[in-house]
Amino acid sequence: MTKQQEQTNLNDQFQEISKNVKEMVQKTQLEIMMHANTKLVELYFNIGKVLSTNFIWGNKFVETLAIELKLSFPNIKGFSVRNLNYMKA
Repeated sequence: MTKQQEQTNLNDQFQEISKNVKEMVQKTQLEIMMHANTKLVELYFNIGKVLSTNFIWGNKFVETLAIELKLSFPNIKGFSVRNLNYMKA
């Protein structure tokens, strides 16, 4: 085997390894997104249960909770009064 053939063989091997690692990264990214979405739905469902069991507090409860959540988690969207009302079961 010539030096050039060895170099080509090594390059082919590297390309295959690189492809496999990239596929692993992409697969893991997809799994992370799927789990994150599942957890987010669970969170919304659980918030909805809390809101439903505390309906005696009235609409002001939902409004105040929306403000509290927005202040506590400013980088997370989805805690508006409208969205909280959608979460109720």
